[in-house]
Amino acid sequence: MRKRKTLILFLLGILTLTGCGKNSSSEDAVSSSDVVSSSETSSEETSVSVSEAERYTITFYSEGGTSVNPITAEAGAAITKPDNPVRQGYTFVDWFEDKGTWEVAFVFDFMPERDVVLYAKWQAQTLDEIEAYNNSLAASSKPNHLYIHYLRFNNTAEEYNNWDIWVWPDRHTGRMFDFVKEDGVIKTDNYGGAMIEVDLGNIYTDGGHDGNGNKTDETVNFSPNEKLVDKIGFLITYKPSRSQGTHWTSDGGDKFLLTKDALEYALNGSLHIFAVQENTRNFTYRYGGEVYDNPYEFDDGNSLSAKYNDVDSSGTPDAVSATSPLMKNKGVGYQIMVGSFADSDGDGFGDIRGITLSLDYLESLNVEAIWLTPVQISDSYHGYDTIDYYNIDPKFGSKTSPHAIDGEITQESANADYLELLSAARERNIAVVMDLVINHTSINNLLFQESLSLNPEYRAYYHWRNFKENSNWYQYSNYNYYY
Repeated sequence: MRKRKTLILFLLGILTLTGCGKNSSSEDAVSSSDVVSSSETSSEETSVSVSEAERYTITFYSEGGTSVNPITAEAGAAITKPDNPVRQGYTFVDWFEDKGTWEVAFVFDFMPERDVVLYAKWQAQTLDEIEAYNNSLAASSKPNHLYIHYLRFNNTAEEYNNWDIWVWPDRHTGRMFDFVKEDGVIKTDNYGGAMIEVDLGNIYTDGGHDGNGNKTDETVNFSPNEKLVDKIGFLITYKPSRSQGTHWTSDGGDKFLLTKDALEYALNGSLHIFAVQENTRNFTYRYGGEVYDNPYEFDDGNSLSAKYNDVDSSGTPDAVSATSPLMKNKGVGYQIMVGSFADSDGDGFGDIRGITLSLDYLESLNVEAIWLTPVQISDSYHGYDTIDYYNIDPKFGSKTSPHAIDGEITQESANADYLELLSAARERNIAVVMDLVINHTSINNLLFQESLSLNPEYRAYYHWRNFKENSNWYQYSNYNYYY
């Protein structure tokens, strides 16, 4: 019995030791696995950490030029210099770390083991550069051609893809002109940007438009009877808007060049116009290196009328002015559409002198007051979109007026024609009523131009929203603003 008991105890001891061995081995495997897993995780974390630590960023400050995206890469990786930024009126020199001293330009070869901040150095265009550019235009331009140069702040070929220019002889239909291309790509330069070319001696037979942005077969002639027209209009249009009817989105609205003035600055017998984005009202006939700011560069899209409308309208309004004694007890009135009533110089368009010469006729009808449609400077034939409230539109002047100079209508002669009408009408006891349109203006009115330029003093002169409520609201340029 003792031997059996001893044997049983021995076997139990072996089983116990074996079981303990298995448990110990199992625990060691989990621990090992944990260590390996921990080691692998640590290795991965270390790898990611090292990788991130070796990636650095080059940040670019364009100092008034177009933006340049940052470069991020591992230390030692090959890097390429980005396309040069563009700044209107300046020539890009290079990228520098030492802003102000500008001693050593940054070399784009390999990413350094640090973050880098670079600043653009610019050089204002010199008079010699400007003269050289104008001389190059004179050498390449064709006589009796019109070139309209349009510079957008982001002066890349792609920037102009959605734009073209509508050009027309005054009071006639026009034609759409695409920007000149080279090898299928819109051609640009750092001075005038992109340009269109108009052959002023050619009779275009694909003018007009169908309301959907397409050309038609109307005739456009800038030199009828082989004589260049006195006035040419142009509109820099945003092409996607032309499918919306006749009110196109544009940069700055209608602009007009006087061919007589343009010819004074002609280059090799060719006329040139230079216009800059958001500043087309300041167009010039010769490139002069003028520098303009982009008012929308830092705009957040919330420059709405309500933001600036702090006018206190709670007070008592001013009394309406008393009716002029000249208008009291008047009998028959006669409204005159000035552009179609009487043409004194045979140019096919009514003028103020024509009304003066017709006063005897009006008096014979017992007319005691004449009401003129708007005669101030405007964009249209009807005059209800005023540009300048202080001057008579020269289109209502007369070449046969004694105030014209050698048969040429001037601003002064047009104003004098109007004063002569007032004097002659008063002698006949006929009152003259001026149609003063102040509810709205032309987009070329200086007040609107200041408003669209985000000038806080004038922004609330007009209604601006960042959504189109209905068809009566029009988009300005390609921004999310409607007026």
